Amino acid sequence: MASKRKTATNKHSSRTEYNGGAWTVGRFNSFITSTLRAGARRWQPKYDTLNAAKTEKKINSKSGRLAQHYRCEICLEEFTQKDMNVDHINPAVDPDKGFETWDIFINRLFCERDNLQAICVPCHKEKTKAEKEKKRKEKELADSLAQAKKHADEKLRNEEDFNNKYKQSTMSK
Repeated sequence: MASKRKTATNKHSSRTEYNGGAWTVGRFNSFITSTLRAGARRWQPKYDTLNAAKTEKKINSKSGRLAQHYRCEICLEEFTQKDMNVDHINPAVDPDKGFETWDIFINRLFCERDNLQAICVPCHKEKTKAEKEKKRKEKELADSLAQAKKHADEKLRNEEDFNNKYKQSTMSK
């Protein structure tokens, strides 16, 4: 049976239907994003960044086994590969602007080593939390400014209505 679901137009494409109408635009965009991110895990500059952070092989305190260690570029502590992330210095999705275009997203995702850093999981969590907090605060500010503008516009309309009524009443006398 054909789907009766309305499909929204993707602002980044002229297509209006995905997967025979079974997927929404959001589902399609999520699928493409996750597929690109999966491919980026095999991007050579990510491996080069991690290799550049190698320190020495020593006993892993968690497993008791010999393991390669890497230095976090933020806290400068040493961690095993499991506890490291290769992070974009400038995120693939700009926290100030959000998603812009697929071309910009792909170019930022598949960047060179100069935009990548090897950082530990705790530092990565803190960096991500700070980026999300910055985005949340900017959204709150934008919403607040929009509300203030709406209020000011309404007040101006009310004053204009009052002035027009006053003029009409004084002219009729």
